[in-house]
Amino acid sequence: MFDSVLGILSLFLFALFVVLACFSYFKPLLRSFVIAAGLLWTALTITHVSSDYFTGNGIDEAAIYHMWYGFEGAGFLEYIKLMLSAGIALLLLVLTLLWVTGRISKTKQGRHKVLVPCVLLLGSVILNPAVHDIKELLSVQWSQSEQSDFYRYYQSPVITPLGTKKKNIVFIYAESLERTYLDEALFPGLLEGIKSLEAKSTYFTDIKQLRGTGWTIGGITASQCGIPLITPSHVNSMSGLEGFLSGTTCFGDVMSSMGYQLNFVGGANLNFGGKGKFFKTHGFDHVEGRTELKDKLKVGGYLSWWGLYDDVILKYAYERFEELSRQNAPFGLFTLTLDTHHPKGHPSRRCKGLKYQDGENAILNSVKCSDFLISEFIEKIEGSEFAKDTVVVLVSDHLAMRNTAFDQLKKGNRRDLFMILDFENPEAKAINAMGSTLDVSATVLPFMGYEGAIGLGRNLLSSDPVLTQDVHSKLKSWDADILKFWKFPSVQGDTQIDWEAKTILLGGQQIKLPALLEIKPNLTTVARFQFNRSLYHKTFSDDIDDIPPESYFALFESCENIAKIQPTAPEGEYCVLSGPNKTEAKVAKMDLSTTYSARDFRQLLGMEL
Repeated sequence: MFDSVLGILSLFLFALFVVLACFSYFKPLLRSFVIAAGLLWTALTITHVSSDYFTGNGIDEAAIYHMWYGFEGAGFLEYIKLMLSAGIALLLLVLTLLWVTGRISKTKQGRHKVLVPCVLLLGSVILNPAVHDIKELLSVQWSQSEQSDFYRYYQSPVITPLGTKKKNIVFIYAESLERTYLDEALFPGLLEGIKSLEAKSTYFTDIKQLRGTGWTIGGITASQCGIPLITPSHVNSMSGLEGFLSGTTCFGDVMSSMGYQLNFVGGANLNFGGKGKFFKTHGFDHVEGRTELKDKLKVGGYLSWWGLYDDVILKYAYERFEELSRQNAPFGLFTLTLDTHHPKGHPSRRCKGLKYQDGENAILNSVKCSDFLISEFIEKIEGSEFAKDTVVVLVSDHLAMRNTAFDQLKKGNRRDLFMILDFENPEAKAINAMGSTLDVSATVLPFMGYEGAIGLGRNLLSSDPVLTQDVHSKLKSWDADILKFWKFPSVQGDTQIDWEAKTILLGGQQIKLPALLEIKPNLTTVARFQFNRSLYHKTFSDDIDDIPPESYFALFESCENIAKIQPTAPEGEYCVLSGPNKTEAKVAKMDLSTTYSARDFRQLLGMEL
């Protein structure tokens, strides 16, 4: 925050306000306003600084996604100093506000003595970088077009075989391992292994990071489905739905339909970001993460904050590669590294003694280690008897977030890493066409023996650069279209609520309870959840306030929690609060098992029959 003009100016105005407030007397009503505005500035500042610490980009889609979705599986203990610092800063700022506004002057005050501090405080809030970030995020919603041209660009995948020979694929998502690390002017000799692999690969130099793709599951979604990861902004956890973007067809779906056995192996918790649910929704047969592999691989306490180390995962991935290759059936093996996770990384044991230059920069040591392990893994595949039947893809999951080399990274032309190795044609081929992770799968297909567009993605070896530019510029106007891929159910037939199983069966789709349903006039729904909600996330009461005036809502929750919203809630275990808005809402006690017909459900909401 404090390395931007807005941040410095906002901090300066707030500091000046504090100084002048020490010499001012605020009457009770004005004091309340000043304290409220001061607390708002404090909350905005801490939120921005904390988000920027993680993302290096302030409050962006990555921060919002994990705020809403939940942080299960995240290595929070790695950030314990940040959390403690934020807590101490919050306490000190609150005490400062109470002290400076509580001083009483025994002499008569001129208006300017209270007006000037108030103007300074208001200015510090308006100029706070968090306000700018939130405005940018909201502008996406304002830019939605009534006549969307989304389907002029989006193509549901139709894959065509190019010949008789079909190849297997090994796909490596390299955590935060962006192409900028290959810049010899900034990081001389850092990625020596990957540099040597590049000399026998088709590699891409202009892979930009677009909105909705800047964190792990966002990058995975973009590369597999050809769309950015857009979630309902008011939803806390998409785990309440049966599927993850089940309305779209992705790379895994089409390759599964072509007879490929698809596997994902990763060291992190599959619940973090919804990775496990994504792969299971989209054609993957075997999905293994930290929980599934910890005991299987007998790693004991050899774990980082984020999961299994890369030397363990890549060793297991190679064993799976050999096992799958011997089955003489087409397969895809996907893996995700972890050791280069911000802020400092976690080098594997096999990298003991390996460091970059003087070894003072922790993340660069981890990057050096990752370069060694990844290049070794790929070279083992190249040296195997199965190499000519295999295509290897190495791609960043996203650009690096704030880490101990972030200031150096910002000096470079930041792009995602993307290279394809076909061991039957081991020659260097640089592709300078502009693209993004949306284009990854469509570009990889021809190397496997197929062709076709996937979502908004196109083959970068033959795509129209004007089309790519159009997609990049229009992306933020297509949120409403992309949200439809979550495939929220419509109110049709019977709606069954089962509190023992904690589920609703609505329109043939199962939804977890507790849940808040927005029901639109055409009886389509949007589901909102509160799973993994922390103190700072929206409550169901907040979500109800966000529901558009033309829609209705039904909140299925414990009677105790509904009573916090509607005090007239009856005593009991489970209740439903429903209506067009809070003022006109009605609350009713529910049995453990309840079934509504479509007519009953509309009547419950207060809709016209």
